[in-house]
Amino acid sequence: MLNPIYTEETECQDCYKCVRHCPVKTIEVQDGHAKIMTDHCILCGNCVQVCPVGAKKIRNDLSRAKRLVSMQPRIYLSLAPSFVSEFPGVKPSQLVKALKKLGFQGISETALGAHEVSRHTIEILNRNEKGIFISTACPTIVEYIKKYQPGLSRSMTESLSPLQTHCRMLKKLYGEDISIIFAGPCISKKREADLRPDLLSLAISFEDLHQWLADANIDPSSEETDDQDVFIPTTSKDGSLYPSEGGMIASIRHQKGTAPAGQMLSFSDIHSMGEILGGLENLELEGPLFLELLACKGGCINGPAATRKIGAAIKQCMVNDYVNKLPDKETETAFQIDDINYERHIKPAVHNQFNEDQIQTALRKIGKYGIEDEKNCGACGYMTCRDYARAFLEKRAEKDMCITYLKKLSEKKSNALIRTMPSGVVIVDQDMRIIQCNKAFARLMGSETEEAYAARPGLKGAVLEKILPYSAVFQGALPSESNITRQTFQVGDKILDGSVFCIEKNQAVGGIFQDVTSPVVQKERIIRQAKQVMEKNIEAVQQIAFLLGENAAESEVMLNTIIESFSADDKS
Repeated sequence: MLNPIYTEETECQDCYKCVRHCPVKTIEVQDGHAKIMTDHCILCGNCVQVCPVGAKKIRNDLSRAKRLVSMQPRIYLSLAPSFVSEFPGVKPSQLVKALKKLGFQGISETALGAHEVSRHTIEILNRNEKGIFISTACPTIVEYIKKYQPGLSRSMTESLSPLQTHCRMLKKLYGEDISIIFAGPCISKKREADLRPDLLSLAISFEDLHQWLADANIDPSSEETDDQDVFIPTTSKDGSLYPSEGGMIASIRHQKGTAPAGQMLSFSDIHSMGEILGGLENLELEGPLFLELLACKGGCINGPAATRKIGAAIKQCMVNDYVNKLPDKETETAFQIDDINYERHIKPAVHNQFNEDQIQTALRKIGKYGIEDEKNCGACGYMTCRDYARAFLEKRAEKDMCITYLKKLSEKKSNALIRTMPSGVVIVDQDMRIIQCNKAFARLMGSETEEAYAARPGLKGAVLEKILPYSAVFQGALPSESNITRQTFQVGDKILDGSVFCIEKNQAVGGIFQDVTSPVVQKERIIRQAKQVMEKNIEAVQQIAFLLGENAAESEVMLNTIIESFSADDKS
């Protein structure tokens, strides 16, 4: 099955922005196209959000969802609690009514599963006097720790996610034969559906849900509702806190009124997880430490598949307003799930280990011969040149990804070309200062310029007017990239045949010069002029031939007419 995030290769423009923003560098570049390494991907969705051309895409399961609803009469929708910020201005009853029109038998809040996860976590914390306990509510964090922080895997609470717990709850209430579809802002829920089809049939994004409603010409805000348009089997006030950072901890405290013993901390943003969890394995604790970790900065309200691009503060206020309006009651015992333990079998991401000699060899291939060459600019997508070298050795990166290397290579090629040209070449900027010139140009300009060139090759920064007093010609070429000005210049006792042209509009102008008094140039000029004379003569001959042919044809027609006229008179 297609990975929940994939690359449309024909649209990828080798900008490496996805590499720069991938927190685990799980993107390999082949032939200039950035591809996702499925086994290493944690589905955080950063590459989707930052791709400037939309080449990184979320797998669209909308057609599968529509087909399932048309074939299966008993389908329930598990709706992420962040719906309140996704559908602003829409009452919950109106949204329920609209979604039921799509064919769902019932609409239920994933928050119910979140409530159960909180209850289960309280029991775990109360049973243990010390230790580190990491929430499993965020599937992306689960993937991250299992793959990239395997030493902390034993600290995870190993319970089902809120979504999977909710699915188990719905099947317990309405039958094991029902099908469940999830809708929310999280891409990694799609992998949950792929891994646990026994619980969850498939997951769609909020974007898909908006499209589905639009395709059916349903506007939730205009729906008229009745008492039947409610979430089933009930709502959960504390579970609805989950989409915000710190929401799970608030849910735990809300359920019992007091927090379990020990410390409870909340952090979000997958990019910071390495720093947040650094050294945690060796921490000595006197009591339990519970960590609520979320991949998305600010919580699920800012999930990668959320479409409402408004401030996190506004979204947080919407969630708080919704929660405050809910009845303050506990979920009934009949809805509770006793066993939600679940061991996730996720293999750690394995990277090859390279010795210093291998890294140095890779660095030299991209022009890094010493520590001073390691700029660590990050343009390739990696924090340091050594990280890039490791990726290069693993064949996840290509030489062309290093901008410094490409720049140096380009400069070497252009310098070699200019240096070996027999003609004098000069390039100046908009201020008429020399960017670069070759030795042939310096020689044409005279002995003083040649001596200056010997002292400072290239004459970078020198004022053109002091060397070649025709800067006005260069100024005139600045605005146009299409025109080439050919002109004769006199420098001392030399007559120079020059071509001045714009290299970059209003930024750089180039000039190529030859000494027409030079025997070699004179020979080339004579040959060129001879060719021009020959071409003109040939053209003149062709015109004469054409005129002669035209006159001959006319004469032939006239003579034939006279002959025919006299022949007719003789016959008569």
